[in-house]
Amino acid sequence: MKVLQVIGNKNVGKTSVILDFISVAKKMNLKVICLKRSHSAVLDTPETDSFRFACAGADAVGLQTEGEFLWHEQNQESISDIIAKHAPSDTDLILIEGFRDENFWCDKIELIGPNSTERIFEKPCLRLLGENEKSAKVYVEAVATVFPEMVSDDTMDFCSRDKRIEKFKELISRQDDEN
Repeated sequence: MKVLQVIGNKNVGKTSVILDFISVAKKMNLKVICLKRSHSAVLDTPETDSFRFACAGADAVGLQTEGEFLWHEQNQESISDIIAKHAPSDTDLILIEGFRDENFWCDKIELIGPNSTERIFEKPCLRLLGENEKSAKVYVEAVATVFPEMVSDDTMDFCSRDKRIEKFKELISRQDDEN
């Protein structure tokens, strides 16, 4: 299973980048799951029954509609626990938007923009996780931007869909090489 996390401040292009990644992954016939961190956890709109159930204190609310099922849980699980609990075993790719404060080991892209106040990653790098170099897994930590004026030597150019797709394919193929 491949995992790629996109983090960054509000309005730096995270959702647009994830949407492009999903589009490419589906063309590659990958089964994709997306996880998103949001500061407002509303399953449904105010005054609907599912919203009222959650507000009344239900620990979980399920909503069946024609063709889909939505599940909303009140919990404080880590991203690792969420993936272990909810990702089917035949999942090929998990795309994570947000969860920047979680210490989850996967490839990470930090998107920056004009409103970015501080960076998590100073420059792109590879991080080793393991007891020694032979058994270590390598994870990419990269800085990228969709804003042309912010592209630099240490920032990936995600200003066009084609450039985002090219980098996504590189990350996916690198992960394939390791597995």
